[in-house]
Amino acid sequence: MTTPSQSQSQPSSPAPQATSKLIEQADQARTQGELDVALVWINTAAQLDSADQKRDPSSAVNARLLGVIFDAATYSEDLAIKCGNFIELHHKWLAQMRQAAAALLPRLNSGTDNNAAAIDTVALISGHLDALHRRFVTHSYDSLHLPTPVKEIKQLVETLQVIRSEAAQLAPEGTCADRTVLQRLVILNHATGNARSHVQCRVLSLLTEWDSALFYTEQAVRYAGELSTNSDGVYGTTAERSELQAILGKVHAAAKARNRHDTRSHLGEATALLTRIGGFRN
Repeated sequence: MTTPSQSQSQPSSPAPQATSKLIEQADQARTQGELDVALVWINTAAQLDSADQKRDPSSAVNARLLGVIFDAATYSEDLAIKCGNFIELHHKWLAQMRQAAAALLPRLNSGTDNNAAAIDTVALISGHLDALHRRFVTHSYDSLHLPTPVKEIKQLVETLQVIRSEAAQLAPEGTCADRTVLQRLVILNHATGNARSHVQCRVLSLLTEWDSALFYTEQAVRYAGELSTNSDGVYGTTAERSELQAILGKVHAAAKARNRHDTRSHLGEATALLTRIGGFRN
C-alpha cells in the first residue's frame, strides 16, 4: 500500500495535450484551406494548455500556429505568381499569418526556459509580416485599383519564401506539407504563361515588359527545379522534366539578354512540354 510520504515523492504526471478533438477540427480546417476556421479551433485549444505546453515549440497548438503561417504564406506566394498582383485574398492570408504569429510569440516567451532560438525565429517572421502589412496594406495598390508593380511582387514572393522556410524549420516534422507535383506544375504553367504575355510580338515589341518577363521566368526555373523525381508515369518522365528545366534555362538566358525572338520561341517550347506533362489546356 502506498503511504502518504511515498505518494508525495512520486513525480507528477505531465499535463495532457490540448483536447485532441479540438486539434482534429483545426487539422480538418487546414486540410480544406479554411485557415480562419483553423485559427478558431487552435485558439480554443490554446486555452487548455499548461505553461510547459505554451513554451514548447512542438506542442500541438504551437505546431499548428506555425502550420497556419506556412499554409497562408504558400497560398499567398502561389497566388502572387499566378495573378501578378496583391489582391483581397492576400489581405486575408496576411491577416491570418499576423494573428498566428501574434498568438505564438507570447506563448513561447512566457517562461524562463532556454527558448531563445524559437523566439528569435517567430520574432523574425513577425517582423517580415509587419513589413508586408506596411508595404501592401497601409500603402495599397489594390485600394487604388492599380496593378502591383513587378518589383513589389518580387519583394512579396521573396519575403514569403523566407517566412515559409523559417516556419517549416521551427515546426515539428509533418506539420508543414510542401506542394505536390501537380501544384508545382500548375504554378509553373501560370509563370510561363505570364512570362509570355509580357514579351510581345515584333509589331508590339516596344510594349514588352522585360522586368516582368524576367521575374516570371525566374519563378518558372525555380518551380521546375523543385519538381519531384518520384512522379514518373503520373506527371511526365525524368527525361521530360530534365528537358523542361533545360528549356526554361534557355528562356531565362534569353530574357536576361532581352532577346525577344528566342524568349518567345523557348517559352512556346516550354508551354508545349508542360501541356504534355501536366495535361493543361493552354
